[in-house]
Amino acid sequence: MKNLLKMLLSGLFLCSFYSVSAVAKDVNVAFFLEWATPNQEAKVKKAYDDAMGVNVNWTNFATGVEMTEAMLSGDIDISYSQGMTPFVNAVNAKAPIKIVDVAVEYGMGGTGCVVSNASGITSANASELEGQKVAVPLNTMADYAMRMIAAHL
Repeated sequence: MKNLLKMLLSGLFLCSFYSVSAVAKDVNVAFFLEWATPNQEAKVKKAYDDAMGVNVNWTNFATGVEMTEAMLSGDIDISYSQGMTPFVNAVNAKAPIKIVDVAVEYGMGGTGCVVSNASGITSANASELEGQKVAVPLNTMADYAMRMIAAHL
């Protein structure tokens, strides 16, 4: 029994060295430059680098879909606020990613559809768009919002 306990403790001791040697030296984070979020100041001050003891490399992306692709390719470790729609689409496609926390919350209030005055489209006749083509970036909040708006016409 004593030998078994020694072997288990030795194994745990060796595993602890392995896990320490496997610590990342760099963490690659995706973010939206256009979103004024608190992490921007911490990024400039290198607060995350100091707190984690690693180099944090920040890469700006235009869409959450691009962030997901970079994560799946191994180029990015963390997506800071990639957006719910790209995340949900990735999870539904069985992508090996998970949500840890929500960095930015935004409601649908104030979301709308903008059309040219010359189009003649109003809220009263918008249902006439049914069956027509509408251009929005796929798998984004704009796509989601347009689908929700169209469902209520």
